[in-house]
Amino acid sequence: MTRVYVDAVVLALEILSPGLATNVSLDVASATMSMYSKLLSEVRDNVKDMKLKYGKVNVPVMGAPSNPVKYLLVNLKASEGGTITVGVSKNNLYPLNKLIDQVFGKNLDVKREAKLMLVVVHMISKAARFKYIQNMVLKSFTQFYNSYPKALKLEGKWQSITKEIRKSNNGRLSSELDLVDAKGEPWKVTLVKDITGDMNLFKYEGN
Repeated sequence: MTRVYVDAVVLALEILSPGLATNVSLDVASATMSMYSKLLSEVRDNVKDMKLKYGKVNVPVMGAPSNPVKYLLVNLKASEGGTITVGVSKNNLYPLNKLIDQVFGKNLDVKREAKLMLVVVHMISKAARFKYIQNMVLKSFTQFYNSYPKALKLEGKWQSITKEIRKSNNGRLSSELDLVDAKGEPWKVTLVKDITGDMNLFKYEGN
C-alpha cells in the first residue's frame, strides 16, 4: 500500500508512546487487501456491542460512549522500521486530534511518508463504518482512492442513517433518507435493505 491517496479532509493524529499496548496493527509497506480487511474487522470487533442490534439486520453497533473517552490503539508500521501508534476513539472512531511530527524509529524528514500514514488513518475511520467505502478502497488498493459523491454523502449521514435504521419498522424507514448514488444522482432511501449493504457499523444511538 504505497500509492494510496485520499482527496478528503486530512485527519490529525497524536503519536502515542510506543511502550503502550497496541490492540491492532498493519504493516503499511507490505499490506495486502486481505490484511487491510482483517484490520477493519478487528477495529469493529474492538468497538461493537455484541448485545445491540438495530433494524433486525446483521450490522454491528458501536458500544455506548464512555467518559472519559477510551481509545483503540492502532499500530501502523512504516518502511525502514518506523512505527506510528494512533489512538482511535472508541466513541466515534475518530483519531486523536493532535499531530506530533515524528515517527518512532526515525526522524520524519519525508512528508510523503507522514501523508501516507494520515491516509491510512482516514481509511480506517471511514471504511470501518461503511462497507461501500471499504469496497472502494479495495478496488483501487495500489492506486488512487477518491472520496466520490456517494462516499462523501454517506460519511456525513452516518448518524442519520443509524437513527433511521434503529427506528425502522418491518423493513421500512420512519423517514426517507436523502443520499446520492455512485453517479452523484439523488438517491431516496425508504427501505432498510437498500442501505444496509453499504454499512459496516452503526453509531450508538441508544439501546
